[in-house]
Amino acid sequence: MLTKPTTGKGSGRPGFSLLEVLAALAIFLISLIALGQLISITGEHALEVQQLSRASQLSQSKLAEVVSGAVSLSSQSGDFDEDLDWHFQVDAEQDPSITGLWRIKVKVTRDMGDGTTIESTVNQMILDPSMRGSTADANK
Repeated sequence: MLTKPTTGKGSGRPGFSLLEVLAALAIFLISLIALGQLISITGEHALEVQQLSRASQLSQSKLAEVVSGAVSLSSQSGDFDEDLDWHFQVDAEQDPSITGLWRIKVKVTRDMGDGTTIESTVNQMILDPSMRGSTADANK
């Protein structure tokens, strides 16, 4: 006996309707755009962290130069020889209560060109390098 195929709502091939496919595609594209924005923002933050790290390294380097006596204990500013985009400012003031004790503030900045500025500041109290002795002094 032959049966005639039925043509109702519950019959036919199983699958998705065109509306369901379009809705799924719209959700996928919106999430893809959101992920793209998230990746872009993450890249910008990574660059900012890298620049902040570089600023911190440069400020500590300049402070080490002052502590070692390679740079004089005076307020000064300028550009770094190794990277002219970075600027430093050293503020040195002698502590009035203790002879030879200095307050040193090193500030490193860079203008990023988009209106933002990267900045790192290091403060430290140091003894005047010219007043400190060395291990060679003990043998004299």
